[in-house]
Amino acid sequence: MAFANPFAVSIASDVLGLELASFDEVHAIYTEFANGVVNYRDPNARKATIRAREQLTGLVMPIIEQRRCHPDDSLLSSVLRSEHLLSTDEELLANLRVILFGAIETVESMILNTAWALLHHREQLMAALADASLWPAVVQEGLRWIPPVGYSDRWTTQTVQLGGVTIPSGEYVVPVFAAANRDPGTFPDPDRFDISRGDDRRNLSFGKGIHMCLGVNLARLQGSLALKSLFERLPNLELNPERPSEPVGFNFRRPPHLYVRWRHL
Repeated sequence: MAFANPFAVSIASDVLGLELASFDEVHAIYTEFANGVVNYRDPNARKATIRAREQLTGLVMPIIEQRRCHPDDSLLSSVLRSEHLLSTDEELLANLRVILFGAIETVESMILNTAWALLHHREQLMAALADASLWPAVVQEGLRWIPPVGYSDRWTTQTVQLGGVTIPSGEYVVPVFAAANRDPGTFPDPDRFDISRGDDRRNLSFGKGIHMCLGVNLARLQGSLALKSLFERLPNLELNPERPSEPVGFNFRRPPHLYVRWRHL
């Protein structure tokens, strides 16, 4: 958390063009907002999310007005150039909230989950440290094995035949990415973490087709750079047996904390 979260927040702020906001401001707003999204049945968490939403509006509206007058190459300016597709400021803000949450939560989870997997499969960590070209494969296998987002919600727009089952138009369906990513017909021995699968992008952790994640290429790059930098600098990290941790959660899944220690050789 002390590494993955600041890494994700800093890059998300920079890409969105929120450089006029401090790291602490963005981090505090995101933390409250994410807590409410993940714990949506907790009334106190919901109240905190509403508060965070209001704080984010107060933070970004001055930046939005500035970018309307002085656009740059940030993602925020790109969104504003498509502003004719958004009828109100609230629609614009809703899209920015989704982008900010996705850019931080899923990247942070990707780093934590993959680091946890590598520390449980040290021989594969050593292989990646010996051959830097393996890091993209490490990221892909981490995403497949423990996707940051386990499922999504969809409604059918027409009657669909799927697996011998008729799904009528207008039905609520839940595609489970975590299950698809362990389909033995696509990934042999799917429960095994194995970076030798290579840079296999058939997993559904970023969605597919028109629902493909907007930031997929940036996220893959972030994962490779973050994990490579972390373990090249601290190759003797190991899980702290006195403070065990593991990924938890059904939809948003990651270790709440990943406690490690430095092993002296």
